[in-house]
This record gives sequence, structure tokens and C-alpha cells, in this order.
Amino acid sequence: MKRLILQAAMALTAITLLCLVTDTLPRILCALLLAGLAGEMLWEVRETRRRRRDLARLHEELAGFARDKRPVSFSVEDTDLAMIQDDLARLSQSVILSEQNNAHHRLLLRDLLADICHQFKTPLAALKLNCELQLCEAPCDRARRQLELTERMENMIQAMLRLEKLQAGGYELHYAPCDMAGVVRGIVAELSPLYPEKGWNLSLPETLLRFDESWMHEALLNVIKNACEHTAPTGLICVKCVLQDAFVWITVEDDGGGLPEAELAHLFQRFRQMDAHLPVASSGTGLGLAIAKAVLQRHHGDISAQNGTSGMRFTLYLPVLQESFFQAS
Repeated sequence: MKRLILQAAMALTAITLLCLVTDTLPRILCALLLAGLAGEMLWEVRETRRRRRDLARLHEELAGFARDKRPVSFSVEDTDLAMIQDDLARLSQSVILSEQNNAHHRLLLRDLLADICHQFKTPLAALKLNCELQLCEAPCDRARRQLELTERMENMIQAMLRLEKLQAGGYELHYAPCDMAGVVRGIVAELSPLYPEKGWNLSLPETLLRFDESWMHEALLNVIKNACEHTAPTGLICVKCVLQDAFVWITVEDDGGGLPEAELAHLFQRFRQMDAHLPVASSGTGLGLAIAKAVLQRHHGDISAQNGTSGMRFTLYLPVLQESFFQAS
């Protein structure tokens, strides 16, 4: 349509010039030319307004999909923008269906693990009682070691249940304004008696965020404790908190020498323990870092690990979000 109008305008221009030369009806043709140009301008204005309305409507639908997981609607028009909207509609439906399937599978896995772990509780309790009775009757290293292994298995079962339930959304997180620096200082005060010879380098300006204090405390505790275990008894642990743009970045770095690059990619998987690189054998469950990652992801953040200048560096980030975002999530 636009091309036809332009061609008509060019033809009218040529006729007008010819009429001016031959002095034949110049005023009428000029009027027709001006009318054609005015029609083209009106058509262009109308199309521009329509495109803006369509773009605004599509923007609102995309915002609704990002905020409330409402699928984008299909278009009934025959335009380039309508084709893009139809593609976005199919993509949004696919994403929603995939998330629903993943949530369903996570719930099934959580229930399965809960049933399995529940069946373990009774024999473990009996085994633990038997070990305690043996220690009371005839203390020996063998019975003591059996008791330690039994308690470690109990802790592992509880940690595994917490991780699966957390990833499946089974816990309700209670977001409230909290000072991140205060949480880190509390963790350092908690770990200092366990690692009395460790050195601490803290850079923690007051940073007020919205998060679940209990879960965030557990996540940071797992990360900082892991750093303590990866250093010598007199090692140095550096914790730094920086507010940059719309994110808070927390780095936890040790001087324990780091890990091989091939192991970094698997560090946050379940039951990944790097005992061969620890100054002393770890008594953990191998789920601490996986739980920390799950907690940060529930807070719309994440964690990564790299080799620093003298050891391992964990980098955590959290977005600075308003209360309305958490309520919508």
C-alpha cells in the first residue's frame, strides 16, 4: 500500500511538471498531488500509532509472563509483529509447561527420598543405641568410630531431605530487611572458637537487604566453613561485601592453594568432597555447598567458585529487590 502511494505521488509530480510546461490545468494537478501526499502522511501516522499500541501491548504481556508466568496470547493479525508475538506465545507456553513438569518431578523425588529416609531412621536409631551401649560397657575405638559413622549418616539423611525440599519449594522463606554484614560477623564469631588460629580479613560495610535470615545464615556458614577447612590451621580467610549497581557481591577467599580446574565445575554437586586437598579430613556430608547454592537461587541469586591468587574464591551475588518482587515470586 505504501509503495502504491509513493508511485502515485511520483506520477502526479511528473504530470504536474508537464502541465507547468504546457500550461494545462496546473492548479488541479497540484491539488491532487498535495492530497496524495497528505494521504500518505496520514497513513504513516496511523500505522506508527498502531505499531506503538501493538508494541505496548506485547510489552505488557511479556512483563506479565516474567512476573506472574501468564502466557503470551496469540495474535490474529497478519503483520511482522504478529509473527513475533506468536513465536513468543509458543515459547512462553513451552516454558510454563516445562516448569510445571520440573516442579512435579521435584515433588515426586522429594516424596521418594522422604519415604526412603524415613525407613532408615528406625534401624539407624537402633544401631546408634547399640554403639552407645557398647561404649558404656567396654569403651573402644571401634565402637566410637561406629558411633561417629552412624551420626554422620543421620546428618547426611537430614541434609539430603532439606536440600530436596528446598529445591522443590517445600519451605516457605520469610523475607525481611536484614543487615548482611551482621549475618557474616555472626558466622565469623561462631566459627572462631572452632578455628582459633585462623586469620580473618573482613570488609563488611552495612548492607541492608531483604532475605530469609535463617536460610541465608546457613548458606553463608556452609561457604565460610568450607573455606576454613581448605586452609592450614593458621590460614587466612577474607570475606568482602560490595554493593554494585543493583547487586550485592560477596566474596569468600582462602589461601589454601585452590583446586584443580576440572573439579571446580562439580564443586556444587551433591556429595562432592575434596578431602584429598584438605589439611584435615572433613566430617561434613558433602551437601553444604549444594544447599548454599539452592538457598541463593531461592533468593534470585547464585554462587560460583574460582581459583584466586592463593586459594579458592567463592563469589556470591544477590539482587537488591523490593518487597513486591518477593511477594510476586
